[in-house]
Amino acid sequence: MPSLKEARGRVLYSAVRAGASEGLGHAMATINADVSAALRLNLAYSHRVGQHGSLTAVDGRAVERFFGWGDGRMTRDAVSDACKTTVAQRAPLECVPCKLKRSGTWSGGVFRSVVNLPTNLTYTYYTLMPTQRQALLNRFLSKNNMPDTLFQMPPALCAKSPALSYFSNDVRAYFHSQYWRRRSRQPAHPRLDDAELTIAVHARRGDFFVAKRPMTTIAAFGRAIRHVMRVVHSRGGPFAKMRVAVLVYSEGTPGGDGRWRDHDVSRMKRAFLDTRGIPRDVHWVRERIVGGQPELFPAGLRVEMRIATETLQAAHEMIAADIFLGSLSGLSMHVVASLSRGGIVGLPSQTKERWPGHCTYWPPTGDFHNLTALRNEWNQYANAHHAAATRSLMVGRFVMSGEL
Repeated sequence: MPSLKEARGRVLYSAVRAGASEGLGHAMATINADVSAALRLNLAYSHRVGQHGSLTAVDGRAVERFFGWGDGRMTRDAVSDACKTTVAQRAPLECVPCKLKRSGTWSGGVFRSVVNLPTNLTYTYYTLMPTQRQALLNRFLSKNNMPDTLFQMPPALCAKSPALSYFSNDVRAYFHSQYWRRRSRQPAHPRLDDAELTIAVHARRGDFFVAKRPMTTIAAFGRAIRHVMRVVHSRGGPFAKMRVAVLVYSEGTPGGDGRWRDHDVSRMKRAFLDTRGIPRDVHWVRERIVGGQPELFPAGLRVEMRIATETLQAAHEMIAADIFLGSLSGLSMHVVASLSRGGIVGLPSQTKERWPGHCTYWPPTGDFHNLTALRNEWNQYANAHHAAATRSLMVGRFVMSGEL
């Protein structure tokens, strides 16, 4: 992402509205549209800090601190200051670019012109053929190459904060860098737990029952885990000797009034439902993970149900796990998949983009599409962590023997 100087004063004005989505997947997909356009056009990016319902009710910057989306970027307030104008927060026709566009002139501003980006360069860009994209991009930049220009997303859409669900690799790299730069004091590849091989499962339920969206069964997740464990054992080494911890994350059931209220976990009961809506306990889940093959877990298996866990805490734990298995959900496919440094990120087969660690599985069965890719991804991770995992395994044995 270029700085203001590197971009020659050419700035993208963020379209994110003040009241953003409480769902982190949708929130990131909305910002994805802005960042994607800024990177494509080599523009500096002005970021707006949105409010995310219950996640920012106590601390308005909690989500922003967690992700670091706008770290080091120009703020929208800075754009207003540069234009010597004050505007309303949310009305689409009163944002800075629209106001400047209407007035035609302004006093003391630093921007020479205001340009509205077309929809086919922003939200529908990836529906075009690659040759069409490049030709469109070249024509637009040849006509709009002046310095000190303020660009904005399509005005008819920007106040609605529409999402862009396609995450290109350069955008994933931006989000990944922003997130881990905030945690720069941690090791290059921080693991969730040194003593265990951690497998995080995002078994999305919650409002999927209301929306009637497809859900992956625990039996399918269990089969996927057993595929992963065969790969771990075929590689061998310290990870194959560790106890396995499977951490299952899901929203709970509705609170007292029986209605879903966005993604506010504080209002939910901590009960886990299967895909038919039947409450299930940890013993039932464990049986389906083992699947009659306890030999895949020679050092033991610990299953923990982390239901209705605080959202940002749950997101980081899934991001930091050694292995992640996700659902057909923005939290899995956008947030965790972009930010994870784990060895395997197992995503539903609907995922189109490829990113380091990504391996797709077939949700109805839990079978991976490419076992060779699965082995390659795990081998790279196991090689990178071999020395640290060996040391952790030795320390764990000393602790259990009472010698430490």
